[in-house]
Amino acid sequence: MNAKLNNDAVVSIQCKKYRKATLVLNRALLISKYGSCRNGALESSISISISPLQAQAQAQAKVQPEQGILLEEHDEEPYIEDDYDEGMNTFPEPYSIPSSKSDNSEFVKLVLFYNLGLTHLKSSNNEDAMAYFEKAYSENTALQSLHNSGVPSIHSFDAPETIALFHNLGHSYFRCHRFDEALAFYDKALDLSLQSYGYYHISVSMTLNCIGVVRLHSLDSDGHKSTEDILGVFMEALAINEAVSTKCRRQHHQYQAMNATILNNIGRVRFARKEYAQAKIKYQESYRIRRCIYGPVHIDVAAVLYNIGEVQQLLGNYQEAISLYQNFLDITTVQLGRRDFDAAVTYKKIGQIFCDRNESDKAIEMYLKALDIVKSCLGETHTEVGSILNKIGNICYERQEYDIALKVYEEGLRLEKQVLDPNHPNIVITTINIARIHHQLGNLDNALLLHEEALVIQRTQSSTKADRLNIACTLSSIGLINDQRKQYWLAIDAFEEALAIRTQELGLTHFDISSTLNAIGLIHFKQGLLDLAISTFKESLDIRLKQDKPDSGDIAVVLFNIAAIYLEIGEIDKSIDFYQQTLFHESKASNKKKTDIVATLQRLAHIYEQLGDLDRALEYYEEAVVYCINNPENRPTAQLSRLLNSVGTIYLQMGDTDNAMEAFVKATRINHLAGIDQSNNCFHNELDICDAIKSYSESAAAA
Repeated sequence: MNAKLNNDAVVSIQCKKYRKATLVLNRALLISKYGSCRNGALESSISISISPLQAQAQAQAKVQPEQGILLEEHDEEPYIEDDYDEGMNTFPEPYSIPSSKSDNSEFVKLVLFYNLGLTHLKSSNNEDAMAYFEKAYSENTALQSLHNSGVPSIHSFDAPETIALFHNLGHSYFRCHRFDEALAFYDKALDLSLQSYGYYHISVSMTLNCIGVVRLHSLDSDGHKSTEDILGVFMEALAINEAVSTKCRRQHHQYQAMNATILNNIGRVRFARKEYAQAKIKYQESYRIRRCIYGPVHIDVAAVLYNIGEVQQLLGNYQEAISLYQNFLDITTVQLGRRDFDAAVTYKKIGQIFCDRNESDKAIEMYLKALDIVKSCLGETHTEVGSILNKIGNICYERQEYDIALKVYEEGLRLEKQVLDPNHPNIVITTINIARIHHQLGNLDNALLLHEEALVIQRTQSSTKADRLNIACTLSSIGLINDQRKQYWLAIDAFEEALAIRTQELGLTHFDISSTLNAIGLIHFKQGLLDLAISTFKESLDIRLKQDKPDSGDIAVVLFNIAAIYLEIGEIDKSIDFYQQTLFHESKASNKKKTDIVATLQRLAHIYEQLGDLDRALEYYEEAVVYCINNPENRPTAQLSRLLNSVGTIYLQMGDTDNAMEAFVKATRINHLAGIDQSNNCFHNELDICDAIKSYSESAAAA
């Protein structure tokens, strides 16, 4: 009877009626344990054999019988098997008991355990699947031992069934993220496949592919494992599969499908190695095969389209990436009949593309779609909700919509504190984002408090280089805030600790060391420690000059600071020299800014004006005016108006009233055009200018 019940359950599994199959298989197990009994007796003791998850469902059904969780059969059940093929679902078929073995109770029990494991695996009850496969493994091992010792009439799994058991055990452990155990069983499957079939067999190539997938997924938790080794495993699997496929024309479709799967996995390894062009080639090969086999709207075709989209995104081919992501969404929505977590991930990807293209409105639209799906699929308090809120907050921050960003970040932080460990890195990230908003709004005390809260958490997670550098970054933010609060010694303490960490982790010549030294130099300048400030700035400058590809803009920043100190201590010649060096590097900088160059020109002009060298002063002021006017971003501004007033003042000192009048008039008109308040301006209109010039001329003549 048990063999018949098992074979009935096999039919249910093949029809994807997994709940019915589970009930039938559990009934068979009970009969094998207690013998034949009435249905009532089976109901009263069924919790003895069913899994904990089923027992919980049954209890709910008895409290709320109208739900019928265990007691009613549903004609249509959701298909919960792996949506996307990595080649892990290698032995999905249940085992039917042949009549020749139906009287062997121990063998029947082995098969029941195996099929229960398979049913739970197909239902994504991975822990239960693993438990039943382990029972099947123990039962099979015991039966093989008895058979090998000569006990008659003992049946166990033959090599093909044992290989299938090893694969499904490996798959169960893999789904539970227990990668070492998964690899152990796949290694057993590989050894038995080689022993039973030899090297060139599809069982060997499938097993190698599974080993590669497990190793690929374990990279996050075991980063030292080499992607080169993983790539070698996949390449070996592909070579075997291609060799075998040429000899087995009748199963050509199966081998081609396997080729496509392995090619896709090779693409993923190339992607992990940042070899995006090579990854794209492998993905496209996989896509062509899968599309030929399955047609254009199959779920596995969609998976490869998504992978190609990721590559195109990283290569900067944004429009192609969006099109591929949209194709993925179209196919999966039709094939799966639902908007699942993968759709949310895809909308996030599209949102990131719009962010990179500075299309913030479209980015927010995509993130809101992702947020809606995540909330419906995973609940309002899932960690992914916090992740998406953080991305929306980032956009609002970049748009300087600080009040909105603050609300979004704070909502995300409340959620993260509910569902995450108190020291989780995401809490640190969101806390720092909120701190930065308070900093922008001038709420320095709040910003400092939040950065210090984040630092406390970060100090508990300092095991890696990245962790320690994050601590240094937060210390730098604390230093900057204390600098603005005029708490200079507290600022120095924070920057010097950041400097010590960065020096230890990055070496003495890293650019970040230079940046920290520059910040320390500025504080020394504000403290009046000018000699110390100069030596610190020069140390920073030396590092920047020794970079492999020195950036002129970065060099100019430090040169400007050194020039300012020399001006402060009265060493005018050195100040002029460093300002001129600054100007040279600012003009070469790839990211040169009008405000930086104009500020340097103004400094030089002011120095020469103070020295009485009006010709040189005029030269620099007029160069600043020309630069403002010719700058692509130019528009009438207060800065241009002030420069023209300075030009007018120089001309006036030189006795050139006509050019002075022209400069002053231009400045006044620019203020009018720009709508600038002239209450603080010397000249409100052209009559004021004429009166001022007349008065100046009379004074000069009298002198």
